[in-house]
Amino acid sequence: MFDCYCRRRPVRAYLPVPPKVQVLVPKTLDITAIQKCPVDYNCEFISKEDKAASEKLKNIYVIYQENYFIANLDGYEVKCDYNCRNRVMTTLCHYRSFDQQKISSLLDKKFDLDFIDDVVHNNNPPLMIFSNEELFPTNYQRNSIMENYSSVDVQQLASNTQSKPCRQDFFLIYLGEKEVQIFCRSCNKSRKKKDARYMCCSMKTLETYEYSWELIRRVDQMLLGDVDECIAKLKAEDEVAKLQKPAKRMTNFRLTDIDGNLVEENVDYYLQLFTVPEDVLKIRSYSNSFYATYRLNRSEKIIVRYVVQDNIHYLTYKDQILQGVGNQDEFGFDEQVPEKKARLEFHVTENNAFKTVRWDDDIWLTFEKHTLCYSSITFNSSIESVRVPKPLELCLKKA
Repeated sequence: MFDCYCRRRPVRAYLPVPPKVQVLVPKTLDITAIQKCPVDYNCEFISKEDKAASEKLKNIYVIYQENYFIANLDGYEVKCDYNCRNRVMTTLCHYRSFDQQKISSLLDKKFDLDFIDDVVHNNNPPLMIFSNEELFPTNYQRNSIMENYSSVDVQQLASNTQSKPCRQDFFLIYLGEKEVQIFCRSCNKSRKKKDARYMCCSMKTLETYEYSWELIRRVDQMLLGDVDECIAKLKAEDEVAKLQKPAKRMTNFRLTDIDGNLVEENVDYYLQLFTVPEDVLKIRSYSNSFYATYRLNRSEKIIVRYVVQDNIHYLTYKDQILQGVGNQDEFGFDEQVPEKKARLEFHVTENNAFKTVRWDDDIWLTFEKHTLCYSSITFNSSIESVRVPKPLELCLKKA
């Protein structure tokens, strides 16, 4: 059954919950004086004086001290300043156990942080995140501290951030899951959907931008630059996205080959990757769908033919029609004439190549490199890809 993107669970729902890291706390230590961090939700706090509990410690745990904490890795102890607590402890709680090689690597690299006077220190100021519930920080957000909040008063939250030893250009607010109304162009319906929402705020201008979990990695990367430029660009993209409509089909459409000639019906053509000429198309061994691999790897040339049937333009491979397969997310072929939702449109470019999009939609065929030998070729319907499409260009060369 066709699984429309708007029906899928949010990416955040698939994230595994990491195991808790055990923390020994001396009775004399005021734990509330230690700066909160997102990792606190993933800690099992144990009184250091509780001998029975202490005897059940795993091979990886943490001991809080007055001015620093100790990371214990299978008997090896590393002193760490509290300014890098979330980075170090998040690393520990993502591993149930360390082998000796991993322990040696962490000890040698000192968690990739600064090592000053036998103590591990942060090498970058942490990010401030305001949240009232458990977070699932991205890699970029692991270097963070946390505070709770009672209301989204950006002036007050900015003042709070200013008083902390953290980044002073922006802060984040986790708003929790909200029920939002979305319009899905694939099924042409409005739906309600639960979505984990964040807000970033510039310390300089107090400009804010609210976004979903599905955009979080892209926003993280953009915030590495100028924060106000980032917010302005994201807001501009939102305005463009509101006006986005499916690409228009031409009534007198004809495909051209790479030499600029009109493609002839029932003639053999090589289907090639124009955007990434160093790669070639290859058919998966377990399904009738394509992926890309490095051009020097063994791969048969993909020969296709151009046919027009009932005024609809198709490309065929061994008498099977190119179309969306699987959940219409994959680029492949089938012997059946595709239903509308699996049908493809071709849009010729100035390069005598063409872009491919799902019929009556704005979900384009995209290319994503994973390794030298494998790149995916899919109709990527993620929010990020729809907002900033980078369509793959294919081309035809006469055989």
